Amino acid sequence: MDRNEVIRRIIEADEKARIVPEKARAELAALDDELSARREQMRKDYYDRAEKRIEKVRETEAEYADAQIAKIDAELKHEIERIEREAESRRDRWADELFRRAIAEPEGE
Repeated sequence: MDRNEVIRRIIEADEKARIVPEKARAELAALDDELSARREQMRKDYYDRAEKRIEKVRETEAEYADAQIAKIDAELKHEIERIEREAESRRDRWADELFRRAIAEPEGE
């Protein structure tokens, strides 16, 4: 091998040696971009799942609250009806008592 051939091979090797790090840096940058995109997609997916869970909990809590309100309303309605029935059954006695007191009629006569 002559001197020119050796120099040419050294120059070629040097050029190849320069290409390898540049290519590696480009691949590394592409990997960083891909990792960033994947990380962002994972974050978006996580937040989407979390929002769905939160919405499901909200719905469940709202259903429970509605059921509790309906139960309380039914209990109150039942109690009001009971009090109204009791008042109705005593209405005549109260009216008689008020009438006696109004005319000052003594009790038991």
